[in-house]
Amino acid sequence: MKKRHKEVTLHLFFVASLVVLVGIVSFFRWPSDVTGAGVRSVCVVPESGMDITQDTTLCTGTYTLDQPLHLRGSNLLLDCNQAVLSGKGGTGIIVEGQGMIIKDCMITSFDQGVILESAALVAFEGVTYEGNGQNVVQQ
Repeated sequence: MKKRHKEVTLHLFFVASLVVLVGIVSFFRWPSDVTGAGVRSVCVVPESGMDITQDTTLCTGTYTLDQPLHLRGSNLLLDCNQAVLSGKGGTGIIVEGQGMIIKDCMITSFDQGVILESAALVAFEGVTYEGNGQNVVQQ
């Protein structure tokens, strides 16, 4: 009888531990995430007129912008994560600052894809353009 009691106790301990572990994992889930190569980072859905003042990864998808994204600051990374930023004229992204990196974007159907406004040392990695009046404008 004691052996059976030990087995039941051990089984209950295992089940309780599993329930606690599932609860902890559920509590710390990311609200929206991008996974790849073992890396997990939170992504942001771009919105018209959005101010970006820190390193930001956009969620993959196609987004129509009525107003430009504003990338402001120093030494920032905007990782579009293969997002398509589409417009119906106007401007896609305005960059103000220095040491900026814009990567993995498709910028399409704007009058000006990117305006560099008071910007220096801006790098583009894997950025493609389609159907814009001008792709990159220095002001």
